[in-house]
Formats: sequence, C-alpha cells, structure tokens
Amino acid sequence: SFTGNGGTGTSNNHGVQIHSTSLIASGALTVTGEANAGTSGTLNCGVYISNLSTLNGSTGLGSLITGIGGGGTDKNHGIFMAKDTSTNLLTGNYVGTEGDPGAPNSLDRTGGHTLFA
Repeated sequence: SFTGNGGTGTSNNHGVQIHSTSLIASGALTVTGEANAGTSGTLNCGVYISNLSTLNGSTGLGSLITGIGGGGTDKNHGIFMAKDTSTNLLTGNYVGTEGDPGAPNSLDRTGGHTLFA
C-alpha cells in the first residue's frame, strides 16, 4: 500500500510517481495519490506511472490505483500511465479524478496505455 500527496510548487508535483519501478503484490495492490489543488502549472497528477514500470496485484475488487489531479493550467490528470507500463490489473482497478482546468486539458485517466484507450 502506497499513499502520497503532491507538493506546492508550480509543475510536476505528483501525489505518487512510479518511475522505472516494479510494484508487485501477492494480494491487493493499493496506490493512492493526490496532487495539490493549490498548484498553478502543468502535470500535477495524482498518480504518474512511467518508464517501463510494472504494477501487478490481485485483479477484481482487491487492487485499486486512485489518483486525484491538482490545480493548474493543463495536464493535471488523475492518473497518467505510459504505454510502456506492464500491468495485470484491469481498467476498473484504476480510478482517476481530473484536476484543473478539467476536460479536455486534464483527464481522469490518460497516458497512452491501452487500458485507457
């Protein structure tokens, strides 16, 4: 289980950043990230997953990746997951809430991964 809150800077203040990392759970995998609503720039994502990361855990109701985007002007997504991420979780295991300024500039879930297509 991982929980994080973003900083108060301008840009790239993610609640949780998973970069070139493997998170593998024998049971439920829980990641919760919330970007700061008071940020003013771009890319303040709740959960930011990139660069060949792996997220594996029990599918179905057990595992949950939750992200809430922050404040700012653009791309403050709930969850950003790059297309090169490996995961056995299902779309329903990822719950994102867009930050400012809202869709279409900030999305609940994005990043090019096939689960979010």
